[in-house]
Amino acid sequence: MTKRKTVSDEAIVAALMTTSTLDAAAQQCGLSVRQLYERRQAPGFEKKLRKAQSEALSDTARFLQHATGSAAATLLEIAESKVRPAQVRISAARTILEQATKYSEITDIQARLEALERYAEGVDDEP
Repeated sequence: MTKRKTVSDEAIVAALMTTSTLDAAAQQCGLSVRQLYERRQAPGFEKKLRKAQSEALSDTARFLQHATGSAAATLLEIAESKVRPAQVRISAARTILEQATKYSEITDIQARLEALERYAEGVDDEP
C-alpha cells in the first residue's frame, strides 16, 4: 500500500504562485500533475488561489505606484535634455502628455462614478 503525501493548500498555492508551469508546481510540492489538478478542483481551493493572486497583484500595483514619481522625473529629465537627440526628447514628452491625459480622464471618471454612487444611495452633498 502506497502512502500519499499530504500537502497543504497553502503550499500548493505558494508553488503555483512561484512557478511558471503546473509541472514545476507539482514537482515543487512532490505531487504528480494529476494530483495537483485534482487538488485544484477541491471546494475552496480556487478561492484561496484567487485570493493569493489578488494579493500579489495588489502588491505589484503598490510597488509600481510608488515608482511613478521616479519614472515621471526620468521622462521629464529626458524631455528637457539638450544633449539627447530630438526624437528621444519628443518621445519622452509625448509619453508624459499621454500619461497625464489618461490620468486626468481616469480621475474625472472616478469622480463622476463616486457622484453617481452617492446619488444612487440617496446621499447628495450638493447645497
